Amino acid sequence: MHDKDNILGNLVRAIGLIEDSEIFCKYIPEVRTNIAYALPNATSCKEVAAIEGRITVVNNKPKACGYPKFGASSHLARAIIEMIKENPGKRAAINIKGDKEFAKYLKSKIKLVEIDRSKEPKEVSKKENLSTQWKVREALKKEKKLDAIYSFGAVGKEDIIVLFGEDAYSLVKKILLLIEEAENDFQ
Repeated sequence: MHDKDNILGNLVRAIGLIEDSEIFCKYIPEVRTNIAYALPNATSCKEVAAIEGRITVVNNKPKACGYPKFGASSHLARAIIEMIKENPGKRAAINIKGDKEFAKYLKSKIKLVEIDRSKEPKEVSKKENLSTQWKVREALKKEKKLDAIYSFGAVGKEDIIVLFGEDAYSLVKKILLLIEEAENDFQ
C-alpha cells in the first residue's frame, strides 16, 4: 500500500495544496521549502521522496521547482529517518520559515520542541550532515511524540520549523489549517 507510486502521488497532491495557497509564501524560508515522504522503515535518503529543487515563490505564489523523486532530499530525508526510529508512523516532513511568533502559536496547538542550535556540540556542527540528526535526537529526548521542531540560534543558519506527519498530503493540510488559524489570530 505504501509503495513508491502511492508516495509520489501523495506528494503531488500535497504540492497542489501548497501551490493553491498564496499565504504559504510568507512561510517559505530563504533555503526554500521541501516536503518529503519516506517508505516504511527507510534507512537511506534514496528511500525518501521529496520535491526536486524544492518549493519557491513565483509571481507571489508557491511553486514547486520540480517533481517528487526518491533521493531528492538530504536534510528532510535524514530528519525523517531519525524520526521513524522512534515514531515509525511519522514518515513525512515539511520545513517552513522559523518565526518565533508562529512557533509560539504552534506550541499552543501541537507538540513543538524548541532546539537552540547554539548548544550544538562542536563535533556535530563541524562535520557535514550531522546537525539534522542531532536536532531530531535532542527533540525526541524532550518529547517522544513530537509533531514539530523549531531550531534557532545557529550563527549563519536560518531558523527553521520542521513539521512531521503520517503522510505528505495530510501534513500539508494540517499546516495550511494552522497557518490560516494563526493568520486570523495575528490580525
